[in-house]
Amino acid sequence: GCELAQYFNDMGASVTLADLAVRILPQEDEEVGQVLEEIYSKESIKVLTQSRVVAIEKQDNSIKVIFIRGGQEKSVKVDEVVLCTGYTPNVQDLGLNNAKVKFTHEGIRVNNEMQTSAKNIFACGDVIGGHSNNTKAKIEARIAAMHIISGRSRETVDYKGLIRTTKVFPEVATVGLNEDDCIKADRKFKKVIKPLYCNAAITENFRSGFIKMISDKHGLFLGATIMAPNASLIAQELSMALRYNMSVGEIYQVPHPENEWTLLIK
Repeated sequence: GCELAQYFNDMGASVTLADLAVRILPQEDEEVGQVLEEIYSKESIKVLTQSRVVAIEKQDNSIKVIFIRGGQEKSVKVDEVVLCTGYTPNVQDLGLNNAKVKFTHEGIRVNNEMQTSAKNIFACGDVIGGHSNNTKAKIEARIAAMHIISGRSRETVDYKGLIRTTKVFPEVATVGLNEDDCIKADRKFKKVIKPLYCNAAITENFRSGFIKMISDKHGLFLGATIMAPNASLIAQELSMALRYNMSVGEIYQVPHPENEWTLLIK
């Protein structure tokens, strides 16, 4: 929804974004939603959080969207409505019951070798549920293919270091745990936040964004949230650091080229 709101706004449309959540991008850290909402305000995208759409009515040449916000019923007239509800695995009409493949409405059940309950059938990608991510699907497909071809592979799926991205501007990239994950798990952690405007190397006329790094109490790197142009490229280094159990100190000691965005790590 956030991606499409910004896309249509850039194309010249006047956009109103309604979200039932307390903040936009609620799966990310609170700072992400705050920064993005500030950017949307400057771009004239109207954001209506904690708003539940209850009805859509056709009126002549426009559409009336009725929603409840703050306990009050309100409405807005628009030309078009775009519904963004995420992905749901399509497991219907595939003959899974006939093949004795176990599944739920959340997706096909697989083990860590991507094998279904029918030993000769494997599944991967969005159809098994979880976060929809092309990289995740490629990891699963490689593991499935190895087991199908060789039948003797001991390799299992490993999502450690997987980068989740949201293609807004500035881009949002998350690797490992974020602050909310640690709080929900009641896990002690340390954090450091570096705003973009603190990086003297940045020459582009853009200052909205940050990098937040999370470690355990011993300094072991646990994850990061990056909100910046080219965030997914910056996150690649941190993906490797997480996968190979590096400390924040070890990441800091890695030589970084003197360019605008990689110096955020420093």
